[in-house]
Amino acid sequence: MSKHIVNLLVLFSSIIALAASTYAGPKRIASLNLCTDELLLSLADPDQIISLTWLAREESLSPFFEPARRYHKNNGRASDVIPLNPDLVFLSEFSPASTLGLLETVGVKSVVIPEPRTIIQLLENIRAMSSAIDQVKKGEKLMSLFSSRLKSITEDKNEQQISALLLSPGIASFGSSAVKIEILKMLNIRVLNQERPSLANRYLSVEELTRSSPDFVIIDKHSSDYPSVSEEILKHPLIQSSLKTIEVEAKDWLCSTHNLLDTIEHINAKIGHTKNRS
Repeated sequence: MSKHIVNLLVLFSSIIALAASTYAGPKRIASLNLCTDELLLSLADPDQIISLTWLAREESLSPFFEPARRYHKNNGRASDVIPLNPDLVFLSEFSPASTLGLLETVGVKSVVIPEPRTIIQLLENIRAMSSAIDQVKKGEKLMSLFSSRLKSITEDKNEQQISALLLSPGIASFGSSAVKIEILKMLNIRVLNQERPSLANRYLSVEELTRSSPDFVIIDKHSSDYPSVSEEILKHPLIQSSLKTIEVEAKDWLCSTHNLLDTIEHINAKIGHTKNRS
């Protein structure tokens, strides 16, 4: 083999090695769902992201509204991001089949991140996204942090069982997140919405609220100039005198991601503080 060919082979091998060492996974990533927006902002490098939903920019809906405003906004449609030439798009299981179909038709890789029903599935979502965007170390770090925080929070669980009624604006609802209910149960907190279907997913009167006799009412307080029915009901003198309430920002645990632990920790601390005062 001539010296010239050997030199070319060495050069070619060096180029391949350099390319492999500098590859950082997808470089133009879009998200078409608020909860995948939230997870992507936690895992991706800022310059990997090209588009997030308009919801992520809303202060009342997203705890990451400020960094989200740096990126192109979309309305959850494939047609909003295809012109941006993404190399990867994240969707939720609730995204229309036509959205996934259009991305496949034009040859854009997409990954569906399901709504987690358990803590294990929440961790699997972190692993799936971090692997897809070549941020495995970040994913492992996030999963480790979540697990250690969860362990710390649940070690401080209530000795006696506590009952709680979860209110979303206008209705009594435990929402779509089974994960937060799973964690609350680990803290020895019974969720009455789940135990009593008659209390779930509908408007509740003052009488029904007081008759349900929860130890605590946990209200999702939306950041808005327009108060909700459930928030106004809680100002009723009968409610004020008979029920203990804990307010949380709905956006902080709207999505079943690692971020909901902040709200869980807040609730547990409030319960502990109230019990110590009584």
